[in-house]
Amino acid sequence: MIGTGSKETFLGESDLRAIVKNAGEGNFLSGKRVLVIIPDGTRTMPMPLMFRLLQEEWEPQTNAFDFLVALGTHQPMSDAQLSRHLGVE
Repeated sequence: MIGTGSKETFLGESDLRAIVKNAGEGNFLSGKRVLVIIPDGTRTMPMPLMFRLLQEEWEPQTNAFDFLVALGTHQPMSDAQLSRHLGVE
């Protein structure tokens, strides 16, 4: 992904959507199986927003679209924790 950033402010939803949309252009996702590796709850980021944007912008182009939580040595997340982390409660 190619994006933008700032030391003084956070990126808004429209900025993030443009980055995700740009990264998904060019038909490289078309008909593919895509696995997105995401951080667990120990990392700070707007995961519910990114989860939603990736689903809206990329999933319709793919044959399969899945997420894998990168736990490392951390404890597995329960279904409730995972739902909360992704904003799908």
